[in-house]
Amino acid sequence: MNLWSSFSPTSNDQWREKIQKDLKGNTIDSINWETPYGTIDPTLEVSNKLYLNEPAKLNELSWKFDSNNCDNKNILSHLKNGINAINIYNQPLNDSLFDNVMNEIIFNNIHLNNTVSSNEISNWLNWMNINMNANGSLRTDPIGEAIEKSLLANEKINANIIKIINSKLVNKKYNCIYVNGEKYGNLFSDQSTELTYLIAHLNETIELYKSLDIPIPTKLVIKTSISADFIQETSKLRALRALVIQIFEIHKLDINIQIECSYKESLLSPIDQENNILRITTAFISAIVSGVNSIELYDSLCIKKGDYWKKMITNVPIILIEESQLNVQQDVIDGSHVIEQASYKMAHHSWSLFKEIEEMGGLISYAQKGKLNETVLSQQSEKLNDLKNSERKVIGFNFFNENINEIDFTKSNNIPFKLKDFI
Repeated sequence: MNLWSSFSPTSNDQWREKIQKDLKGNTIDSINWETPYGTIDPTLEVSNKLYLNEPAKLNELSWKFDSNNCDNKNILSHLKNGINAINIYNQPLNDSLFDNVMNEIIFNNIHLNNTVSSNEISNWLNWMNINMNANGSLRTDPIGEAIEKSLLANEKINANIIKIINSKLVNKKYNCIYVNGEKYGNLFSDQSTELTYLIAHLNETIELYKSLDIPIPTKLVIKTSISADFIQETSKLRALRALVIQIFEIHKLDINIQIECSYKESLLSPIDQENNILRITTAFISAIVSGVNSIELYDSLCIKKGDYWKKMITNVPIILIEESQLNVQQDVIDGSHVIEQASYKMAHHSWSLFKEIEEMGGLISYAQKGKLNETVLSQQSEKLNDLKNSERKVIGFNFFNENINEIDFTKSNNIPFKLKDFI
């Protein structure tokens, strides 16, 4: 039964005529939305759509473990709170780390960079090869490390871990190509620029594997950070998936795409922190309906210290999945003309910028010529000015804040800056 059959169909021109009347003298163009990647017309019915493959479902809810919290007690506590994945960053493997941890039913994601000793790398590889029933990923990102150390990428790319993994990792379930684009969300002020560098990073990583003559793994884990800007972040995640598919088609690769999200730490407010819970809720809604595979939580998301607040943060995505039932394997954005239009224009704009980077020799060459640093400084300045002038409104920080005079926008020289730097 078609519930809409009793209503006469309405053409797009009829809708525009109705909107024009309701605007009471303003032109219909006045409701258009100007973005860095083009004009978004909310009255336009979209005919061009991105190719996204079959929608994915969120299956990993992880917590970040590093030198501040990586021990058996913390891991067990977070697993009890409801996570089903542990993300361990550059930490040694010790005998007690996984005591009473049911590794075969959780995801163990191990991040290793070139600060980790060869002995520790061997210990992790041996553990993975022995625990063949365990699931997860072994993540290393030499391109990301080079940019992390310097936006000029002036150190030689160190691909030793990739070579070791290729020669010694038997448990291929852990093998993946990993791109950590979390940093770009904090460095850039607009999502299309962020997306440009993320796919340039991916392409550079693929080229690195090829230059080493190492088989490219059949699983990609690509990480990005998101904010509470629902329309733009949802559009970005859709555009990201489409652009990754395009990159793989160019390289003739058949790879399983897994997208992981974290919240943009730079946009967490140090004032009226309860609003941060609303922000991450909106961001995680965007992530889930966009079909990301994993959400990473971390200690800084908590309003206060203590297990209670960690459990509160963990419950946000759990409630969205279990009670709000957002985690469905279908494209729930299909038919949302504004988001489809934004994602299509964002993808095309980012692709044109990506081609400019490639014409300069790829991301590392581009960075070594100072172009990445130049773009970052420009976007950080733009982002700071938007905060000062309340063009970018953060409720409880620079908007609806009775103590706004306490904010000192000259206080930080950090790149990227965080809102907490100004208090």
